[in-house]
Amino acid sequence: GERVDDMGDGKAPEDSPDVVRVFVHKLEAPKETGEKNMLDEAAMEMKEEGNKLFRAGPENYDEALKKYTAAIELCESNPKLSSTLHCNRALLLLHKKKYIEAEQDAKKALQYNPKNGKAYVRAGQACQKTGRMKMAMAWLNAAIDKAETKKAKALAERIVKQVIKEEQERLELLQKNKVPITEAQLQGAGSDVYIDKDGKAKKRLLSGEELKVLSE
Repeated sequence: GERVDDMGDGKAPEDSPDVVRVFVHKLEAPKETGEKNMLDEAAMEMKEEGNKLFRAGPENYDEALKKYTAAIELCESNPKLSSTLHCNRALLLLHKKKYIEAEQDAKKALQYNPKNGKAYVRAGQACQKTGRMKMAMAWLNAAIDKAETKKAKALAERIVKQVIKEEQERLELLQKNKVPITEAQLQGAGSDVYIDKDGKAKKRLLSGEELKVLSE
């Protein structure tokens, strides 16, 4: 999973895990009507057609997207099915590198069904692909916490490992670009890394005030 700078559709919001926690905390499952209707059956058929097209490969993604979208429009009164469809479309959008749209679909899936573990994972993957690692971890931890199925939890745990690995690689890269610092600075933790305008990691000495804040 390499990190991709191209969001596919607009700029990613800032990396704020609190935004994820607030969203998850506020989730409430809509009331199930329990009524089966003809539209649900038509939506299910379209979902299956969409799944087949998706599995058939990238040249069929646009057609699959149309099927999922049509199915979503048909089954608005069925929360569980709506959740599954938004989640499937989120995965398709991830494959199309439309990461912001994928994240929005995953969130929609959760509003229809807060126990849809895969939807948390899809939101996490969208954040991962847009370099928002703290939010990715918050979504994936929510998946492990809230998912109904063991399969979704296992998927989340696998991607958590991937996110941690990516983050370690990024930090190692920063490490390589650092300007040399003295042993005294290292021991005193009296320095901070910042990125200059050329994207290079630089060290600067912390002021006494800043050090005081760090040690509190």
